[in-house]
Amino acid sequence: MTLKNYQKTAIDKLLKLTRVLLEKEGKRVCVFKAPTGSGKTIMIAEYLKNLSDEQLPTKYAFLWISGNNLHKQSRDKLESYLNPSIYRFSYIEDVQNNTLQENEIAFVNWHSLTKQDRKTGDYTNLFMRDNEDDRNLRTFIENTKEKGVEIILIVD
Repeated sequence: MTLKNYQKTAIDKLLKLTRVLLEKEGKRVCVFKAPTGSGKTIMIAEYLKNLSDEQLPTKYAFLWISGNNLHKQSRDKLESYLNPSIYRFSYIEDVQNNTLQENEIAFVNWHSLTKQDRKTGDYTNLFMRDNEDDRNLRTFIENTKEKGVEIILIVD
């Protein structure tokens, strides 16, 4: 795919900001906004492709959260655009050993994560509750960090 000049400029700015932020400690926030139809998913795919060529200070995994069923659409687009690459594409339910692996991009539906029982207020999604298998998002994050892999959250 051929990127438009504004897309290339946006990707370059995002990479530059990423380099700065990844050198800092603690929580870091980067907001990438673009209007509907501007090719955000393709720009992020190109960004990730370029990021894989960088000499990063540590190992990273990605958690991609989208509304409705857009997480499936985003995964399909990214996988087709970035294949072959260093990235491994999965859904949250496919995460192995309760840990996000380096260069894994785990996709999840925001609405399914945040849905709660009206009466009890308990989360209805297995990945938001404590359970006997310890397969929940909190455990995934803790285990990933313990392995020395930082998580980059992408909210689509």
